[in-house]
Amino acid sequence: MTSSHRVGVVNPVRGPDVPGELEQLLPDGIELVKTWLNIQQQTEEEFLSVLDETAARVDELAAQRLDVIHPIGAPVFMVHGYAGEQRIIAEWEAKHGIPMFTSGQSHVNAMRALGIHRFVGLSPLNDRINEIGRAYFTSAGFDVLAFERAKSAGNPNQLSWQEVYDQMRAVFEAHPGADGIYFISSGWHILPAIEALERDLHVPVVHPITARVWEIQRRLGVKRPAKGSGRLLETLPALP
Repeated sequence: MTSSHRVGVVNPVRGPDVPGELEQLLPDGIELVKTWLNIQQQTEEEFLSVLDETAARVDELAAQRLDVIHPIGAPVFMVHGYAGEQRIIAEWEAKHGIPMFTSGQSHVNAMRALGIHRFVGLSPLNDRINEIGRAYFTSAGFDVLAFERAKSAGNPNQLSWQEVYDQMRAVFEAHPGADGIYFISSGWHILPAIEALERDLHVPVVHPITARVWEIQRRLGVKRPAKGSGRLLETLPALP
């Protein structure tokens, strides 16, 4: 099918060049134009160090006159703070005249669209990055009841979605009053947990992949709901 929209993405790591969860959930007619960083350690220092490289990748994408540009990787911008992220993206948009959004901005927008005010979060990232994430969302106006690292004997990214479901349910039940659930990492392949948690706990779930698909559609003026990946993509709520 001929693409009617072209979206540039800066992936934080280079993976296999095969269709992933994002491509599977995006509506037909949206082409992704990809470039990459080479983040490896996922430390605060590394995330701080890649801003200039990210800007260079954005420049390369902007030269192709795309419809939207999306640098992926929430911590890449969260380390600069909520206000700092807003300033960086505003400067890049002014420079290139192309709409842009970060992962964190799509997460904030999705929470607002779903009516989330007080949430619990679970993450495969280290404790320092989770502290930064908590501060970011607090600055954005949310009440963060918990922002915990997943428990794992090895790499938390290797946990099954059922294991993540169990851990998130425990966190949610330990913090009464939460009206939403949040996962921070795109590399966590746990999409089936979204519908299971929403069904069993009766609150919306924000995951980076579904937030990205929703935000891309919103930015392009596309509205094609999809079942099977949670309330955000099924209802495509408007941003208040």
